[in-house]
Amino acid sequence: MSMRKEFASIKEGNFQAKFHKFCLFQQEMSHFINNLFNYILVEVLESAWNEFLDGMKTATDLDSLILL
Repeated sequence: MSMRKEFASIKEGNFQAKFHKFCLFQQEMSHFINNLFNYILVEVLESAWNEFLDGMKTATDLDSLILL
């Protein structure tokens, strides 16, 4: 956005429309990556960590912990 005025002054070949589409695509990709990160963090890692903690409560030695 800091270069918006400079890009607005360019009149060549529908550049502004292409730049706008690029910005929209970049925003969609950023949104997708954030959602993927949150899914991995909450659904995958947190549930695996909770299973590990439950296993630690019942484990008697390192070998039984590894088998979890």
